Amino acid sequence: VDAVMTIVSALIDSLPLLIDAAVQLVTALVEGIGNTLPQLIPAAVNAVTAIVQGLIDNLPMLLEAALQLILGLAQGLLDAIPQLVAALPAIITALVNFLIGSIPQIVQAGILLLTALVQALPQIIEAVTAAIPRIVDGLVNALILSIPLIVEAGVKLLIAL
Repeated sequence: VDAVMTIVSALIDSLPLLIDAAVQLVTALVEGIGNTLPQLIPAAVNAVTAIVQGLIDNLPMLLEAALQLILGLAQGLLDAIPQLVAALPAIITALVNFLIGSIPQIVQAGILLLTALVQALPQIIEAVTAAIPRIVDGLVNALILSIPLIVEAGVKLLIAL
């Protein structure tokens, strides 16, 4: 207990020195970053430029590698067609069995969907009814704005006859 108390007492006595050291450390870090920032910015720009130039310089090689990858995938699919065809009956059987087994859940989901639609029907009808004047107004405006085009098309049609 005495040893712990001695350590705690020493830490308390040294606390101002520790805080001062921490402030000096943070200050030195900020000053260091501030001093090197003028060199860091051009270095970062140079690094980005070098990366872009490297991509440009190697673009033909990268495109060739991409082409080879695509061709390899295509060839792999072509090579796998016999196995896929052989597995097709098992895949179809599993899919059909899954769907047959899922019919109760599908029917239940359909019932829930229809029930929700029926319950929402008054709101849907109200929204559609409220929108009818805007729809009619939009159609009338579109027709009015289109009259010159309709007349022009009619004239062209009559001239063509």
